[in-house]
Amino acid sequence: MYDAGHDTTMGANEKPAASSQPRNPHNTQHSGLSFGAGTSLATATIVSMVTKEVPMDENLCIIATINPRPEHLSDARKAISGIVERTCAEAGCRAFRLLEGSDGRLRLYEEWEDEAALKAHYEKDYTRAVFAAYEDWLAESVDIVHLRRLA
Repeated sequence: MYDAGHDTTMGANEKPAASSQPRNPHNTQHSGLSFGAGTSLATATIVSMVTKEVPMDENLCIIATINPRPEHLSDARKAISGIVERTCAEAGCRAFRLLEGSDGRLRLYEEWEDEAALKAHYEKDYTRAVFAAYEDWLAESVDIVHLRRLA
């Protein structure tokens, strides 16, 4: 089940706008990009990366920041890495990359054909299993930001 309660689509000179979709039972919070002090996508360590070649279009782009407790960082890496290949094989998945920042937070960069493909991903048993594990592993709620490609 997908929580878009505070998802935002960001464009040039735009402020985040709240969505009217239902809340997620996992209490996921959504706000602006938060990479932590001195961390950016350019400096993040790639843990796992799989991308399908597609033309630039209006895919749904997402960055999810996942902050596991230090004692569960390895478990979270392993669990998410374990669904990368299956997720990339899903209909509508254009990219699903797991990155780790120097701050110990994990980031998922995702591109989906549309909301229906993303929703179908959230309904997969393996995705639900990771979400269930998050309940014990996370130091704070997952932060998800929807982005709109400008160029």
